[in-house]
Amino acid sequence: MHIRQDLRDQAVALATGLTTTGARAYNARIFPVDQTQLPCWIVSTEEGDEAVLHGMGGEIERSFRVTFIGQARATTGELLAELLDTMAEELETVITTNAFDGAAIATYRSTEFEFDTEQTDQALGGMRIAFDVIYYHNQGAPSA
Repeated sequence: MHIRQDLRDQAVALATGLTTTGARAYNARIFPVDQTQLPCWIVSTEEGDEAVLHGMGGEIERSFRVTFIGQARATTGELLAELLDTMAEELETVITTNAFDGAAIATYRSTEFEFDTEQTDQALGGMRIAFDVIYYHNQGAPSA
């Protein structure tokens, strides 16, 4: 398994079991989430900057961005905002204190909120919390 896949799986594991979202943390889902699966986290990654080689045949430094997409529904906009803030607090606490298994360094990047103003029965919204991750592996050995 490529170390990037291992780190992405670790990110899903870190987002699993939080008080607000419970076991509803998913690895890069590409289809819509059903209302019964809310609130939840969806974890995705994208490759970062060019790799940096440290010494001939030595260690390679690579990076990627891990994005946690939080989705939630509440009965009012105010309750939705509070729910999303709570989700963000729980996630940021676990990511910054655990930062994977020591094979990588995670740095907070940004948070963006999005709200669906078309819903009339309930407030639906989400957020994207991004972390930049730097990880290392030996040249020619990108496995975890």
